[in-house]
Amino acid sequence: MVIMTVYEQILKANSLDKQMTISETAKYLNLSTQTVRKQIKTGRIKATSHNKQFRILKAQFHDCN
Repeated sequence: MVIMTVYEQILKANSLDKQMTISETAKYLNLSTQTVRKQIKTGRIKATSHNKQFRILKAQFHDCN
């Protein structure tokens, strides 16, 4: 079990609260942008659309216990 200080927990929460573009997500997950688009379409990656651009919440790729 990993015990984090309050400061570390705040830093982690702030970094996971980021919305990424498709290209940022692809780079973060080491995938191609086409693969990220396919996974959004199939529902494996959750995304919202803003002005014809997808935004992906970084927190969905982490276990937030």
